[in-house]
Amino acid sequence: MRLCLTTYSAMGILAFALGCGGDPSTGPQGEPGHTPPKPPSPQSQPLPGGDMPNPGPIMGTPMTGQTLNAKLLVLSADGAEPALAAIRQVLDYLGTPYTVWVASRNPGTLTPSALASGTHGFYQGVVAATANLSTGATAGASALSAAEWNALYNYEASFAVRQVNWYSYPTTSLGFSSMPVQQDTTLSPVQVTLTPAGQAVFPYVNKTNSLTIRDVWAYLAKPAADPRVTPLLIDGAGNAIAVEQKYPDGRDFLTVTVDGDPNLIHTLALQYGLINWVTRGVFIGERHAYISVQIDDLLLASDRPGKPDYRMTEADLSAALAWQTAHQRDPITQSLTLNWAFNGAGAYETDPSDPLANAVKRLNSGFFWISHTFTHPGSLSPMTYDDVKGELTKNIDFAKQFALTRFAADSLVTPGVSGLDAANSMRAIKDVGIRFVVSDTSVPGQDNPSPNAGIYNPFQPSVLEIPRRPTNLDYNVLSPQDWTATYNSVFRNEWGRDLSYDEILGKESDWLLLYMLRWENDPWMFHQENVGLYDGKHALLTDLLDVAIRKYAATVTVPLVSIEQHELGERLAQRMKFNEAGVSGVISPGVSLTLTVNKAATIPVTGAVMAGAESYAGQSISYVKLDAGQSVTLPLK
Repeated sequence: MRLCLTTYSAMGILAFALGCGGDPSTGPQGEPGHTPPKPPSPQSQPLPGGDMPNPGPIMGTPMTGQTLNAKLLVLSADGAEPALAAIRQVLDYLGTPYTVWVASRNPGTLTPSALASGTHGFYQGVVAATANLSTGATAGASALSAAEWNALYNYEASFAVRQVNWYSYPTTSLGFSSMPVQQDTTLSPVQVTLTPAGQAVFPYVNKTNSLTIRDVWAYLAKPAADPRVTPLLIDGAGNAIAVEQKYPDGRDFLTVTVDGDPNLIHTLALQYGLINWVTRGVFIGERHAYISVQIDDLLLASDRPGKPDYRMTEADLSAALAWQTAHQRDPITQSLTLNWAFNGAGAYETDPSDPLANAVKRLNSGFFWISHTFTHPGSLSPMTYDDVKGELTKNIDFAKQFALTRFAADSLVTPGVSGLDAANSMRAIKDVGIRFVVSDTSVPGQDNPSPNAGIYNPFQPSVLEIPRRPTNLDYNVLSPQDWTATYNSVFRNEWGRDLSYDEILGKESDWLLLYMLRWENDPWMFHQENVGLYDGKHALLTDLLDVAIRKYAATVTVPLVSIEQHELGERLAQRMKFNEAGVSGVISPGVSLTLTVNKAATIPVTGAVMAGAESYAGQSISYVKLDAGQSVTLPLK
């Protein structure tokens, strides 16, 4: 396979990816390249010690009848904290409005008038990247003045606004009693468990397992013996790495004493609970955890240099359905459904009885189906309009002849993710009625422009490109020996040695785990040979997915959502309209939430009570369809 370097955006941090888009040198499939072997390393830094700044007496008193903008205030010292990147990531995936206030760039401006006007507060919650907003440049001094802290704390006390401290040095004023132990968890990971109170804040975290803190700085300290201090996460020695502290003046803080990073499991596991807590369970936006597995080239054979070509068998397809059915018995994976991208020309091509084609007919209701062109030409880009249209029409007709029940004719996977840059192919795609195609996130310009958003094709703006993740499971590998050979030929230098099959499963499942935990809905690309039974019982793809799903279920219990490409495209289009709608909200705490939009969109709201609302992972999610300039008020009880 030809290799080239391209920039790759993973979790908002630049890295490098090996591989280009469709490459004819890889054979007739011409499939895209690779994912980086591992995410960028966390940039965690230790914090300066010392107690919180003393802002003077807090004069605010809890009020009644207040209203709050449905927006979060995110406080940063200098805009460079790793925790800030994690905060932005979770809010961007949720779609929750927020303002980032970089204290060192706006000195002296966090005044009472910047936070509220009369009984109307401008923020429903506060999230601080670090508790005292210190910077290295100021040798631990806070980037906020005492007057600004006083304004913030008075606002929180008066309006009953909570504050999350995402990464903090444990101090007595934050609810800790002992001098902390500073620990580099890269060298010495920390195992923590939820207390009963922690289970109420993080009910979706798997309470039967400990959560591992690694690759960041951590501070271990005992919680204060104070009825207003509640430990939420503790280690085996009773040190708390997360506590809730209620103050006599009405403030309510949740403080975490380990750093966060967009790529780390503990950050991704805890992030929803932190946001849900600070918003009291009511916010604009929503979360769903996705698993979207697309398998290309069904009914064709893959070329295997130096080995016989491989085409899936009836036994392979039956085993895949049995594997899927077994997972559907688990509440976490009950919706898991494989998406097969098929090429109709392969049916009965060499065998009039063709057991695989017959199995597709017999088992088709158990899977999702996507057109992948009729013959799988090497690339659509140089083809004529008529030839591309013929490829698409023939495959759609094939789906009708085979009565594929879970097939949407408006969805397409192009060969080698080709044709998106060609006027002829895109005109044919549009004229056939295609609305949703996949792109390749490892190719510049084809990644998500923002979380869970797609790209409208520049040649045909009515066609939405759904960014799809390539993986390091190559299209023409069947056995563990095949995969270890191809994987190590590409990544030997990055890892410094050859990895075993189990090690490769571990590394590659980590990527899938990150995608699921951060609620990314991009589908994942695999190929029919990856589903072949290499020993009569197991397949590379199901081996990989089993490891990823086990890791996910060991971390959280949030159900995974598996949907067909048509619905996925609809969700991306809806999210893009939501992003552009200019939505604003005003909360009357415990009573109602009023939404207003500048442009028409469907607005997701978590925690509102509305007829027909979705119940997901123990919470209500309402979807409110609004016309431009329209307002609507939703009840909260």
